[in-house]
Parts: sequence; C-alpha cells; structure tokens
Amino acid sequence: MTASLYLGCLALLFTVAGGLLWDLGLNYDGVSGAAASKIHPATYLALLTFAIMLLARRYRGASIFRFLTVERGPLALMTTTTLVLVFSVVTKRPGIAGLVDTFCLPAVLMLITVETEPRSRNCAKILLHAVLVCNALLTIYEFARGVDLIPYRFEGATLYDNRPSGLQGIAVDNAVVIGTYLMVLLAKRETWPLWSYIRVALVVLQVAALIACGERAAVIVAALIVCIRATAALHRGFNGARIRQLRAAGVAFVAPFAIIALVLIASAGAFDAFINRFHSDGGSALARMQMFQLFRWPLHEILLLPDLNQIQALRNAHGLALGIENPVVRFILYQGALATLVLMTGFTAFLCSLARRLSPGYGWAFIYFLVVIMSYESIGTKTTVLAKFTVLMLVAFRHETVRTLAAPTVSVRGGFACRHDVHSPSSVQTL
Repeated sequence: MTASLYLGCLALLFTVAGGLLWDLGLNYDGVSGAAASKIHPATYLALLTFAIMLLARRYRGASIFRFLTVERGPLALMTTTTLVLVFSVVTKRPGIAGLVDTFCLPAVLMLITVETEPRSRNCAKILLHAVLVCNALLTIYEFARGVDLIPYRFEGATLYDNRPSGLQGIAVDNAVVIGTYLMVLLAKRETWPLWSYIRVALVVLQVAALIACGERAAVIVAALIVCIRATAALHRGFNGARIRQLRAAGVAFVAPFAIIALVLIASAGAFDAFINRFHSDGGSALARMQMFQLFRWPLHEILLLPDLNQIQALRNAHGLALGIENPVVRFILYQGALATLVLMTGFTAFLCSLARRLSPGYGWAFIYFLVVIMSYESIGTKTTVLAKFTVLMLVAFRHETVRTLAAPTVSVRGGFACRHDVHSPSSVQTL
C-alpha cells in the first residue's frame, strides 16, 4: 500500500502544477481561498504515506529512533523550517504555506524514499522517465505552437511570460527539472544493453526541451557542464583510456546526422526566440542588479523584521514587482537575516545528508541545480522544485548499501536493544 501511495505522490508532484490546480478549482498560488488549498496535494499524500509507513512497522519506537538519530539532514531541515514557520506566524510575515511545500515536502520524501524497496524504487524510476519524457514533449509542443497550456496563475490572472512550462507550471522550474534530468542522463550508466541507445535519444529530447524553455541561465550552465565533461572525456581518450569501439562507432555515425538536423532546425528559426532572450529579456538582467538596492533601512530591521510596506514600495520603484531574482535575498527581505541563516543552515545540512546517500556521478547535477536556483526566486518562494530534485537524485544515484537501523532485539530483561547496521543492503529491513 505504501508503495502505491509513494508512486502516486511522485505522479502528483511532477504532473500537477499550480495552474492545473486553479483549473480544478483550487487557488494554490493566490492569496484568497481556503488555507488548505495553499499546500500542494503531493505534500498531503507524502505526509499520509509517511504516517502509514510508520504505523505499519512492528517496532514503531525503533523507527522513530532511527529517524531521529540517523536521518539528521531531513530532521534538521524540518526543525529549522518549523522554527522559521513559527517566527513567521508570530511576526505575521508572508509565505507561511510556501515553507511547507518548499522545505518540509523534500524532507518527508527523502525519509520515504530511503526506505523504499528495490522493486518500488525501480517502479519510481520508470515512472519518472515516462513523466519527464512527456514533460519534454509537451514543452517542445508549446514552443512550436507558441502557447503555454498550463500557465502560472496568480488569483486567476496569467503573467506576461508565455514561455513553455510543460507540466511544471513555471518556465524556470521546468528548466531546472529538465536540466537536472539531463545531468542524470549524462552521468548515470545502466547495465541494460539497450540503455546506451535509449539514453542518446533521451538526451537529445531533453536538450531540445531545455532550449525551448528559453531560460538562459539553465542553458548556459548545462552547456558549460557538457563542454567540461566532453573535454575531460577527450583528455582521457588521448591519454590512453579504454574506449568502447561500439560506442565510438555509434557516436561517429550519429554525429553528422545530428549536426545536419541542428542546422536545418536553426535555419527554420526554431532558436530565434531563445536568442532574442539575450537581446530583450523583459528586464530580468536589470532586476538582478536592482534587487540589491532594496537594502535601505537600519541594520536591526534587516536582521529581524524588515518593513514589508517599505519593501513593496521599493520593489515597485525598482521594477521588481514580478520577482526578486535570488532566493537568499528574498528571504532576507521578507524574513530577516537571522531567520534566513537558520533556514539556510537546515538547507545545507539536508543537502549534505542527501549527498552522503548518493553514489558517484551526482556532482554535476548538484552544481547545475544550485547555480540555476540562485538565478531566480526558486526556493525563496513557494515551489516544489527542491522536492523534485531530491527524488531525482535518490532514485537515480542512491547507494546500493545504505546505513539503516537493524530490527530491535529483545534483551533478557524484556526491553529493546537497538543496534546500527552500517552495511545492510539497500532493501531496508522492516522494523
């Protein structure tokens, strides 16, 4: 049952955007409406799945003890988020519901994902491949037709930005998801014989979708990473590294056709809209320069309680009404520097804990994700992009051996003695 709920949670997370919820009658991204509608359905389902997972365990106390002692990263993120959430409620700061989806959801999903059995993890992997292929195809279709089928809506009104958003609801979030998946495809090597050929097709599809998004930072970062990886591969080849003849022959055969196809697509004007973003970006680059002009009040206000009315007035004066192009700056402006420091401490601990659970090859995906999310509001406002990144990393790069807590053993006196099993298999033992 928990496996089905987990897969349903992933399906909701990657396919249901705020614009779609508005069409279903829920004002998720706006300020009006019921408070329960401000939290994503995937968050509710993830909390339900986690609760059932704990209740289904024979030794619930040992399970709770494990989460408190072994899973320190998610616990740190949830603790710091709770502290900032309480602070925001007491001081009447905005964005309270956003903290739940942005930070609590990835922590809960990590706790669930690390406990999934290999069979459920393989099903999740197939589901993510299918959903992200559909997302790329929808993005390319939206780009070709010049429409956004699931636009971002604030109180029902759509923004001026009509770049393809796919299933993610926002073009920049779509670029983060597509680019992260692209980094996974470039790094992850499966043992399935046909995977090498399927991976080439998936990489080409995701590259086309990433360009169609029109997000400059995402495309530039992805291009730099691909160039670095290609240069490193050539360097290893020239230094005598072993190269598979079949793979080299396939690359040599596909490369000319890929170049010809790229030239034909470019001549048809498919890249004009993306190139025009460098000439006319709607004030995005200027906004990144102007956001630092907002810090115009005493230091004690910056540390604790910035004046919200003054922030809004300065945003309108500097043309930043649509967004502040950095999550840390936005947190400082609305929550204060001390609350931001507390939250970023939990965020850092969470990423470190996540990295320790991953096998080699995840580094480029981490670099891509962190660089791109710092180029717009991202986790500074309500978003599920961190949860999607967490799931992608754990499903694709999770260690075959993970640290788990062995089943409690009954002592002579009738109590429970828990022991750590550092090298237990990835199929987590039932507690």
